[in-house]
Amino acid sequence: MKSVGLKRSLIFTMVIALLLFSGCGGKEETWITDDDILVDYHKAVEAYSWFHMNTMDTDYEESVFLDDYDYSKVEHDTIHTYSDLENYLKTIFSDDLVNRLLTENDVELYRDIDGALYTIPAGRGSDIFKGDETYDISREGDTT
Repeated sequence: MKSVGLKRSLIFTMVIALLLFSGCGGKEETWITDDDILVDYHKAVEAYSWFHMNTMDTDYEESVFLDDYDYSKVEHDTIHTYSDLENYLKTIFSDDLVNRLLTENDVELYRDIDGALYTIPAGRGSDIFKGDETYDISREGDTT
């Protein structure tokens, strides 16, 4: 199992790469503020944690037993279906990473049931011996 620190480093690197390359392709460059980077970083950490720390919030009252697992309906303001989840993840991560997140488990962690997104509620937590999360934003120049 990968360490939590390595996962966080990977997430941070992906977010920074995404932000840095988002200005490519002939578009007019816009300056990304530290606050913009932190918002996107925390958004990525939250979404990644839905697969490696704790699943999305659920309504335990709305549960379905399917394929030997109890699935509970996901409670989220904007993500209501599996397609919504996949599309949201693609606003943060590469298609390859989204595919890995959605398919890396032996069991379907998230799935549509009766037109709604359900998950197997699971809290894996973190390794309390790893220490605190840290991050740093470093500027290499005016646009990097």
